[in-house]
Amino acid sequence: MDSDFYLTIVSFGRDKKHVESKIEELSEKSRRRITLIGETDYDQLEQYYQNTDIYVGMGTTVLDASIRGIVSIPVEAY
Repeated sequence: MDSDFYLTIVSFGRDKKHVESKIEELSEKSRRRITLIGETDYDQLEQYYQNTDIYVGMGTTVLDASIRGIVSIPVEAY
């Protein structure tokens, strides 16, 4: 695994506990590379775009990332 690879997840809602439990199942080494951030105001997302190489998201945030030249992958809610 590339030592410069990190995953930041900005998520909230009914399945957040499920995401947390899946992260806990990973090795300690993998967990250290993952940051789970809860509910975030739209205006605060800019700080995450600045350090992003690949963005996976939905709605307007995918457009925002794309405009900044970030490779973006749209997903469907639920």
